[in-house]
Amino acid sequence: LQRVDRPLLFFNLALLLSVVVIPFTTSLFAEYVARPGSQAAVAAQLFNGAQLLMGLGFQLCGWWVYRHPELLREHSIRPTAAQRWRAGSGVLVYTACIPIAFVSPVAVLAIDGAVAAYYVVDQFTVRGAA
Repeated sequence: LQRVDRPLLFFNLALLLSVVVIPFTTSLFAEYVARPGSQAAVAAQLFNGAQLLMGLGFQLCGWWVYRHPELLREHSIRPTAAQRWRAGSGVLVYTACIPIAFVSPVAVLAIDGAVAAYYVVDQFTVRGAA
């Protein structure tokens, strides 16, 4: 980025506010997921809700910068539609995981792990292509 404007600062603040709750929801989910009959579904929903908020914060920041190219440096490469879709796919998965948690918090844990692995692999493929 070459510069930031007020809306981007607010979107970034929303992102940072969501990041603050990640350690709490992660700890809560880890504590309850292995206890049958406990509040594991609620913990899984809280965890995925926090991940969803963080994903939305990232998407808002990215969307704002994409819509306002004057914020970018002169020779910045703009992401393609496919790259933007891949980056935002986690939001859809986290949204789907919230109701799935009622059925199986352990399945939600596996899905969340798959999303994390997807983003790691996606970053390696992007770097390898450059």
